[in-house]
Amino acid sequence: MFKKAVLVAAMCVELVVAAPVIASQTSDFVTEMVGALQFMVGKQEGSDFTIVSIKAEDEVLVLRVDGPKGWRRDKSAEELSELFVSGFCEKGSELFDKGVKIRVETTEDTGSGLMVGPNSDHCPA
Repeated sequence: MFKKAVLVAAMCVELVVAAPVIASQTSDFVTEMVGALQFMVGKQEGSDFTIVSIKAEDEVLVLRVDGPKGWRRDKSAEELSELFVSGFCEKGSELFDKGVKIRVETTEDTGSGLMVGPNSDHCPA
């Protein structure tokens, strides 16, 4: 379930990254990406996960993901972030070459217990 949500997001990023960068600044590019990815916000088909929001904070693409109670059990914010960023790296690692950073924020059980991951500027090793 979790892996499927990450892969769907990664495929969408691949489509956006393939487009040429028209904006000269990274923050403009991130804003364009956010607009292109808004269709993903909401419950993910066949999954217990919901992409609550996708937004831009300067050069940072911020994803907020909600899942069922206990889905983050035994995982730190850094580990959760690494899982999502790894999914993006499967299809869109060139995002980082463009100066984009990704931050993953997670909640569970309809928004409780916000965990904020680091701003990632490279694919996990």
